[in-house]
Amino acid sequence: MKTVIDYLDYQSQKNPGKYAFRDLSSSFTYQQLKNNVDKVASSLIKKDANKEPIAIFIDKSIYTVELMLAIASCDCFYVVLDENSPYERIKKILSSLNPRFLLTDTKNSEKISSLIKNDFPATQVLIREELEAEALDEKAVIERKQQINEDDLLYVLFTSDQLEHRKVS
Repeated sequence: MKTVIDYLDYQSQKNPGKYAFRDLSSSFTYQQLKNNVDKVASSLIKKDANKEPIAIFIDKSIYTVELMLAIASCDCFYVVLDENSPYERIKKILSSLNPRFLLTDTKNSEKISSLIKNDFPATQVLIREELEAEALDEKAVIERKQQINEDDLLYVLFTSDQLEHRKVS
């Protein structure tokens, strides 16, 4: 196993019914998590997402992890935007990365769409529940996962003190 995606695939085969994540209101078994991750990744691949930044604007939950893994599965990298951050901070982060896609959920879609519509009209807001409902192109996901290298960028973290400086892992 060379990546976190390889680990998820392995665990979904070895321990499909065991919990991968649980929070106060939701839980995922490894198989459920893999299925959702693959559906979201498939949807992003259909939109030609590849080796590019994708922003996440969602409450901290197991769904945040799902979106992180889905973005990694389509060989892109993510930045998580804190839904409680002031808009000026979000604007600086988005200006730095200029993502084509911003993933959110139904609960936060109206809030983020209204915030970014004037400053980032080219950024498409995609809703997690809608991406999960799209048809899975399993072949495309498998092919994309085979292209992932353990040295590929996974995420960008902006420090709170100096937004111009990025920590990359």
